[in-house]
Amino acid sequence: MSIYLSVAKGEGPRAEFGGAVVAGKEIIGDGAGELIVHGGGTMLVRLELKKGFDQDGHSHPDHESIGYILSGRIRMTVGDSGEMILTPGSTWYHPKNTHHTCMALEDSEVLEFHAPLREDVLGLFGRA
Repeated sequence: MSIYLSVAKGEGPRAEFGGAVVAGKEIIGDGAGELIVHGGGTMLVRLELKKGFDQDGHSHPDHESIGYILSGRIRMTVGDSGEMILTPGSTWYHPKNTHHTCMALEDSEVLEFHAPLREDVLGLFGRA
């Protein structure tokens, strides 16, 4: 297993997400990301989500995620928690098989941690 480590912001592999299919759903709107680190069974990505970015309701049978909002505002639902508006400093967690949504209400920057690592996301960065 190769390990990739990016020391400074902007040094990791980048990918554009507009129109990509992730978790069986097409992403609506524009977004991009940087693969910060991956190895073993975990990964961390930095996402730049443009206003209107929409990852409609979906779930993941194979991983859990933790997210942290660096800037912007995101509307999210996780399971039956109801709709939340996340702002800088907000976090979320969704376990495996938990329905969730994500829509950028304004240009936003997010850190997202996945365990185990996601082959579909690695593929977007040319690392699968």
